[in-house]
Amino acid sequence: PSISKELATQIRPYLVLGDKLGRFQGQLCSGPIERIEIEYSGDAAELSVAPITVSVLKGLLGSLAEDVNMVNAPVVAKRHGMEVIESKASRTADFASAISTRVIGADQRLIVGAVFQGEQPRIVRIDDFMLEAIPEGPTVFILNRDRPGIVGAVGTVLGEEGINISRMQLALNSERGEAAMLFNVEPAPSDRVIRRLQDHPHILSARLLELGS
Repeated sequence: PSISKELATQIRPYLVLGDKLGRFQGQLCSGPIERIEIEYSGDAAELSVAPITVSVLKGLLGSLAEDVNMVNAPVVAKRHGMEVIESKASRTADFASAISTRVIGADQRLIVGAVFQGEQPRIVRIDDFMLEAIPEGPTVFILNRDRPGIVGAVGTVLGEEGINISRMQLALNSERGEAAMLFNVEPAPSDRVIRRLQDHPHILSARLLELGS
């Protein structure tokens, strides 16, 4: 959709966040997506959200199809048989402004993002895990059993492979005894390195995501 320069400036942080939420969702999908539900809450609900929805679709479909952009993303979504549901909520309990994305299909997953201090995109929820992660660049996403030594084991593998960790975020689900970890890394680990992580007995899954600059 065509937007004015003034509106583009106002919604730019949300366009960035939407793209990153879509990328995150798309790269975790193991099969077809039947529906994506996008809810805008708080300050985000006061914006013209149509371009942000398209940005989410562009990020989501970029891992599933080639040459997806802000012009053709809705058409590509329709071609893939994907239903897009957009809604608004006037208030959010945890954040002044948030975007919630729920994918339903081969997988079901909820990922929520927020814009901090007016312009800083963050991933703040992945299913039942609450965190505050900067969605940027090569990112290793790990789900693991909550056991001592997992963080050290991951750091050891990445260090042995010459991969630097620039940031990390941890989240714990005490009821399930599971944790989620996000590592911003440089350079991106190879498939072989990801397999080394997956071989750890208490790591349930390890995925490399590319979340862009």
